[in-house]
Amino acid sequence: MTASRTAKRSPSSATSGPERAGRAPSPAAAFSPAAARRGLVVVKYGGAALPPAGSAGFEAAVAEFAEDLRGLGALGLATVVVHGGGREISEMMRALGKEPVFVNGRRVTDPESMDIVQMALVGRVNRAIVRGLNAAGLRAVGLCGQDAALAVAEKRLDRDAAGRPVDLGQVGEVAEVDPSLLLTLLEGGYVPVVAPVAADRTGLPYNINADTMAGALAAALHADCFVLLSDVPGLLLDPADPASLLATATRAEVDALIARGRVGGGMVPKVEACLLALRGGAAAARIMSGPGDGAAGAGAVNGGSAPPRLAGVIGGEVAGTLITL
Repeated sequence: MTASRTAKRSPSSATSGPERAGRAPSPAAAFSPAAARRGLVVVKYGGAALPPAGSAGFEAAVAEFAEDLRGLGALGLATVVVHGGGREISEMMRALGKEPVFVNGRRVTDPESMDIVQMALVGRVNRAIVRGLNAAGLRAVGLCGQDAALAVAEKRLDRDAAGRPVDLGQVGEVAEVDPSLLLTLLEGGYVPVVAPVAADRTGLPYNINADTMAGALAAALHADCFVLLSDVPGLLLDPADPASLLATATRAEVDALIARGRVGGGMVPKVEACLLALRGGAAAARIMSGPGDGAAGAGAVNGGSAPPRLAGVIGGEVAGTLITL
């Protein structure tokens, strides 16, 4: 379980119960801008929702994302950004002659691979996002979980299909969060951008799933809203059918969908991150398509337009899937 120091948040609420995208959640499910003044949003960005670092598409996507963050600021909301970068890790590994290996969807991370993970996430992706946000006029600061012991990691224990232990190497979970550094930066008007790398209490670094890192920070900060941006429009009952988007889903409903095989793959850690954030004190959690990501079906659930702007969703527009306990 993630331990943390408490952080003040402003009140907000969410409703439970399954609703299809065509039906708006009740007003209580919307995040009130008035209640959110001087509030906080934690956004998981990157991964599949972001073109490769260094590409023209990457720069355009980050510039558009910066406009979203500016819109949140206009509502009086501070933002913490957590990013992924699995594609860049794999590309860098292959460039260095090392083939990526995955078990149960998790990257096997030996010491050599861990060095590459840090180079790709902290040295490349984080720097590129920070550079793009600053070029757009924001004041972004790049961090990882190791900075000021922001996040303390512990080794992740996995099992194979037969229930036998599997050693993934330096793959970790978040054991503890100290949000002091983030709060100091936020009070100064900065936008913290966090790479999902953290060390244990001995200083050994670990590769952390970006969704998990973001959920842990949202919990520790008692975020008013946790938004997980993806390359899909939200939680779909049928991945091939955008019309099957669920507007809301409770923990019990998600567990049932996972058990029936209706939710799987990369969506599982996203849902688990939302539940982690909510159990830790975040007021709301939502999975939705990211700005400019070209998510399949995004237009079908947004009147044929581009994926919705973050400020609009925070203000009450219906988009993606609202996860509730």
